[in-house]
Amino acid sequence: MAAAGWVAVLVAMCGIALLTLPGWAMGLGGVLTVGGAACFALHIAGLSRWATTINAFGLTALSVAVAAGLCACVAIVNGGPGVPPTPSAWWSVLYLAVVATCVGFAVQAWAQSGLSATQAAVVMTLEPVFAAGLAAAVGGERLSVVAIAGGLIVVVSMFIAELGSRRCCDAMSPRVECC
Repeated sequence: MAAAGWVAVLVAMCGIALLTLPGWAMGLGGVLTVGGAACFALHIAGLSRWATTINAFGLTALSVAVAAGLCACVAIVNGGPGVPPTPSAWWSVLYLAVVATCVGFAVQAWAQSGLSATQAAVVMTLEPVFAAGLAAAVGGERLSVVAIAGGLIVVVSMFIAELGSRRCCDAMSPRVECC
């Protein structure tokens, strides 16, 4: 990875920390989030190595099967899976399973066939920025100045990753051309 990639990753990590760690305290939710981020990092690295436009759906099926298996294991350890109590809850589960998971993983696998792991990882760091923005816009969540600064820092990391110098395999990946 080129120096710009490392800088972008470090800048994004700092931005995410400012956005998501109020008072720099980390509870169980923070630990689970870091663990989830580590798993997604492995997923991104694997897709960058193996994804092509031809096998995107196969990799999606594998990704969803692994995620479902891990979730089933956790559910069994915690007393077994629950059944959604209402039709509305069933629709929510169906939406999350099909659109948010299957379609999301398929789009990610297809897109990563043309991106480096660094680019994909930095783009993925925008997820908490969008979540915080949506929570503020729709849910009435109040964001602190520090959280807003963290979100802006994450956006800056995207520019660093996209406009910075490249070497090796990263040089073959598509990029936004400036000027």
